[in-house]
Amino acid sequence: MILDTGLGRRILAESDGEPLHDYELHGRDFYEGPVARWSWSVEGGPCDEVAANLESFDLSGRDQESATLTPNLSGDYTVHLDVTTANGTVLECDWVVHVR
Repeated sequence: MILDTGLGRRILAESDGEPLHDYELHGRDFYEGPVARWSWSVEGGPCDEVAANLESFDLSGRDQESATLTPNLSGDYTVHLDVTTANGTVLECDWVVHVR
């Protein structure tokens, strides 16, 4: 479910994934207009905080319309998407992927 919070910020309430399985991220699910730049990032769970030099996930396509998150561990992963529109407006979207 996508929630529109106004001011260019939309949130996907909750999603589920599985460890070691690809979780596809599609920018067009959130914005359908002309885009100058896509930017995906992910914040991992507590294991990433303990071992700061290791990430508990892989993220490919960080600057593409679609990206792939591959979580290595169970936990909650916060996905962040910045979309820079053709006119330079930056739209943001955050959601949590629960990996069980």
